[in-house]
Formats: sequence, C-alpha cells, structure tokens
Amino acid sequence: MQSDETGDTRPRMLFLRHYRSYTGGHGKYLDYLAHTAAHGRFRPLLHVTPDSRHDALDQLVPPGIARTALPAACEAIFVAGRDWAILDAAGQDTADTPVINLVQGIRHADPDEPLFGYLARPALRVCVSHAVAEAITATGRVNGPVEVIENGIDIDAIAAHRRDRHPGKLFVAARKDPKLGHAVSAALTQRDIAHDLATTQMPQAAYFDRLAGYEHAILLPLPTEGFYLTALEAMALGVTVVMPDCIGARSFAVDGQSCVIAPRDPQALAAAAAALIADPARAARLRHGGKTMAASHSLAAERRAAFALLDRFEI
Repeated sequence: MQSDETGDTRPRMLFLRHYRSYTGGHGKYLDYLAHTAAHGRFRPLLHVTPDSRHDALDQLVPPGIARTALPAACEAIFVAGRDWAILDAAGQDTADTPVINLVQGIRHADPDEPLFGYLARPALRVCVSHAVAEAITATGRVNGPVEVIENGIDIDAIAAHRRDRHPGKLFVAARKDPKLGHAVSAALTQRDIAHDLATTQMPQAAYFDRLAGYEHAILLPLPTEGFYLTALEAMALGVTVVMPDCIGARSFAVDGQSCVIAPRDPQALAAAAAALIADPARAARLRHGGKTMAASHSLAAERRAAFALLDRFEI
C-alpha cells in the first residue's frame, strides 16, 4: 500500500461517477461516499468520467475527496449501476480487488437488463430495500453476500423546506412517467380539482421548495422501484402522498398509515386524491403517519449501518 503526500497509509477505496444531472441514485451513491469518508478506515478516491458535468457534481461531493484517473491503484472499490462497464473499459481490476456493490433497483434482477449480467461479479452487495435483496437473490446468480441497508434521508435538511401554509392543494410529480402524469392531470381537471403538474427534472432544493407548497401530492414512480426516495421525502415535508405501488417502497409507503396506495390508473389516482382533499381529518392522520415513517428512515441511521458494514468489510 502506498501513502500519499500526507503520509496517509489507509487502504484506498475507489468510487466513480458518470454524472449528467441529479437523480436520487446519484444522491444516495454520494451519501455512501460521505459515509466512507466520515468512517475513516478507508481513504476514498473518486474518478469522474471526462464527459460528466464536473462543476455540478463538485457541489455535491464531500470536501477533501481526492480525484483519480483510471485505472487506479486501490485496495477496494465501491460501485453502483453500470459503474462496472466504466471500470472494464479502463482496464481496472475487479476480479482480484474486493468490491462493494450498492444495488438500488429491482431491474438488476431482470435478465433483459445489462445490470443483470453484473450479478455474477464477485462483490458484497448492499441493497437499499428488502424487495431489492429478494429480487436479486431469487435470480440465483448473485456472487457474494447480500445485505440490506434501507435508504435514509436527511430529515433536518428536508424539514427546513416545510411551510406553515400551503397555498397549493395538489401537486402531481410525474417526471418518471409523464404520459401517466398528463392522464392524471386530465382526470383531475374533469373533477374540477385545481392542481399543478411537473414532468421534468429540477434541482433538488428547488423541488423541495415547490413540493412543500402543497398539501397533497400524487407521486408517479416507475412500476418497479428499488426504494423511491421521492415518497419518503414528501412525507418528511408534511405533504400527504397518493401513489401507485412500486414494490420497493412497501416498507414505508403503507396504505392508510403513511399514504394512500391507489391502482396505477389515472381515474383511480384522481379519485383517491379527491377523497383525501374532501376529508381533512384523514389527511391529517396520514400526514402525521408520514412524518413518523420518514423519521424512522434517517440518514444518521443509514450511516450507522454503513459504518458497521465498513468495520467488517474484508480486504
């Protein structure tokens, strides 16, 4: 093991990103980069692909993280998604270097997805939900142990965006399914329910500020999500949530307790929102339940679990 100019002899853990715009997946990967830096056992190194938006990413990366080209000398690697392909293209060794693989989506278990092929690579897999762990384990292809650390959110940072008054009644967040979003909007218009529709990505802070201005939200995840942070974030903001089932959110998106789960149908979603708007007492109960659920999924709890994993990770 080599030391850097400061004499740091800690084992190096390589992280990497291909970054074009913010997504929850990028945000969670960077949370794990921050966890690793704070833990202290490893010295994190970060490779950012040349075609990434470096300035935008720099605003999200924890301070003091050294950058590196590929292939990089390291004692461990932390990957997610299609990072394996970036490493392969650069000639980076992944067969003889211990790897932690953050698995954030159920689509890793889909044989038609390129991600499926990476399950055979040796790695310790950290899944963001039990649904993801069950899906990839059921393939019979996973090479290495599988652990679950449910996603956490920064409750205090999100709560800072809360509003005491909500000038808007209903927000429809449809970035992941614009077609369904427009259909839901039409169904709401038929019911004379005032609402706003968003189908494009926006900066996270701006999104929180906008969402916090509404009492209720119809959220439209993909049919299969690994976790769906968007719903948990809305709950933390004190916004009541109506959404279809997306598998990965089932541990916290509990119908009648923290949100309303409706069929993935525009009329059904609109009807569910209308019923919620018409019943303020029920909405208040769900809002309280959502805040309680969000509080049980803190970033601090995620960090404690990540620290425990890093303590025992063998290199």
